[in-house]
Amino acid sequence: MERITPVWLYSKVNVEELKDNLSKTECKYKQIILEYLKNLNFRTAYTTERVFDFVKNKETDIPMVAYEDGKYYWDDREIYYFEKYNLKLNDNFIQYVIKKMEDIK
Repeated sequence: MERITPVWLYSKVNVEELKDNLSKTECKYKQIILEYLKNLNFRTAYTTERVFDFVKNKETDIPMVAYEDGKYYWDDREIYYFEKYNLKLNDNFIQYVIKKMEDIK
């Protein structure tokens, strides 16, 4: 399976790389992508770990949940950074989601 972002957010996060992949510009398809990323049908694992905000250097109260859709995998870290800081996502993932969401409608 493929990751949805070029940034490694799992262990030993490179904070500078993370910050380099945050954007001041919101993705044109942000709401559609968030709807897809938060789909309860894709949840695969829960942990007691919380999302850590490396920009503010503090832990959030957001529990960590892992997701996958058969092609891509992600967790609440990617959702958090995409929603709050406009984390850049891989173009192929964005196109994949747009196509999937269009097929549903």
